[in-house]
Amino acid sequence: MANQERHVGTISMAGLKVGNVRFYQRDGKVFSRPASVGHIKNDRRGAQMVNRLRFSSVQLMWKCFKDELRNSFEEVRLGKSAYTTFMRLNHNNGVFLTKTQQGDRFQVVTPLHISEGSLEPIQQEMAYGQQLLTGIALGNLVITAETTIGDFSRVIVDNNPGIKNGDELHFVAVRQLVAGGSPRCEVEQAVLQLDIFDARSLLAVLGKYPVCNKDGFLASKTGLERGCYAVYQSREEGQNVLVSSQMLVSNNDELISEYISEAQFTLARNSFGKSSDPFVTSWKFETPTFE
Repeated sequence: MANQERHVGTISMAGLKVGNVRFYQRDGKVFSRPASVGHIKNDRRGAQMVNRLRFSSVQLMWKCFKDELRNSFEEVRLGKSAYTTFMRLNHNNGVFLTKTQQGDRFQVVTPLHISEGSLEPIQQEMAYGQQLLTGIALGNLVITAETTIGDFSRVIVDNNPGIKNGDELHFVAVRQLVAGGSPRCEVEQAVLQLDIFDARSLLAVLGKYPVCNKDGFLASKTGLERGCYAVYQSREEGQNVLVSSQMLVSNNDELISEYISEAQFTLARNSFGKSSDPFVTSWKFETPTFE
């Protein structure tokens, strides 16, 4: 197998299938594996077709993140990637898009799993649709322009047993944009490494991610734009990167409701086939839940 991998790497066979061998590329190298067999072709059962509609929506959302989530999943299965892990976790967390909307790359921001790992998840919720509240305790720390990363780090390490000095906090904002009736998304992320000796200004480093102390806990400033938000934790441990399992919290419920409605489902369903086709009429609407 090793000889075969070296050989195929020189002739760029990534993405090809020869006999019962599939070639694929990962980290700039080409590998081979037995081709999958036994797939059901053209499975048109109602539940499967509904999943396909929502799956395509999640695929379009992945494109927003580009490489932002490449280290957000602790265990990436052999021969897979961060993309396939993201899709496995989120295949039911999309919305209903018509064939035309998929072709136009509509991106409706929904609650999505953006990390998966062994660290304790950070508690988080959206308060009044304007402020992201977390379970990270800050005690009596008042965050001002003079607050240093060291000040911030010491308080977090002292008040949160699951967070250590040297850990990183990832602040993720997926903003919903709507231009000319076409929904798009914009992803911004700030990464802060906790360092009790860092004398730099906390807010200067976080840039577009102003934070505050809300009733003793870390929170965003009020007035968040439409979209979905989250904070997750990561830690280097030997050769591994450990992360907390986090899901985006929504501040985009109005647009999401429009694209998971029964009327939108019907439009999407009918755009992929004639209403008289049995496999189309068997699709039953159920209000999607994000989990």
